[in-house]
Amino acid sequence: MQFNKDKFKELRKSRKIKLTELSEKMGLNRNTLWLWESGRTQPSKKMIRLASKHLDIPENKFSDLSPAIKTS
Repeated sequence: MQFNKDKFKELRKSRKIKLTELSEKMGLNRNTLWLWESGRTQPSKKMIRLASKHLDIPENKFSDLSPAIKTS
């Protein structure tokens, strides 16, 4: 699985969402997201999908995951 840290950071900033704000929404430590954006760690598929949900952006915009099928 590939995670594009630069694209993730760019998309987060384009949505004007601060790292702290996103981490609170996701229930994560701010440092965890910083580690993703710096390329020191890679998020799991579950965390990519969670970030995608909170950013309201398809997963494939910043990773090689195909978008999750949404069911109602």
